[in-house]
Amino acid sequence: MLEAIDNAKESATCAAIGAVVGAVAYHQTGAAGLAIAGGAYPVGLAAFTGAGAVVGLAVHGATKEAAKNLKEAATFATVGAVAGGTVYHQTGAAGLAIAGGAYPVGLAAFVGTGAVAGLAAFSMKKSVVR
Repeated sequence: MLEAIDNAKESATCAAIGAVVGAVAYHQTGAAGLAIAGGAYPVGLAAFTGAGAVVGLAVHGATKEAAKNLKEAATFATVGAVAGGTVYHQTGAAGLAIAGGAYPVGLAAFVGTGAVAGLAAFSMKKSVVR
C-alpha cells in the first residue's frame, strides 16, 4: 500500500513539474497556433500546461515504471504511436505557428506525440492500479 502511495506521489510530481515547464514555455514564446484539417486553432496557456503535464507523466512512465515492465510500456507506446499515425492519415499534415515562425508538422511528429501520450497513459495506469 505504501509503495502505491509513493508511486502516485512521484507521478503527480512529474506531472506538476511538466505542467510548470509547459507554462514557462508558453510565457517565453507567447501564444501559438495550429493549422490542421483545413482549420486554424489558437494554442494558449492551458494547452501548453496540459502538454507539459502529459510529457511529465511520460517521463515518469519511461524512466521509473518501464524498467519494471518493459513489455507493457512498449505496448502502450506502440499503441499511442499507431493512434498518432492514424490521426495524421485522417487529417493530413499540419502546421504550427509559434514565436514568429511557422513549422510543418508531419508524420514523425504525430507518431512521436502518440508514443508520448501512450507512455503517459502507462504511467497513469501504474500510478492508479497496483
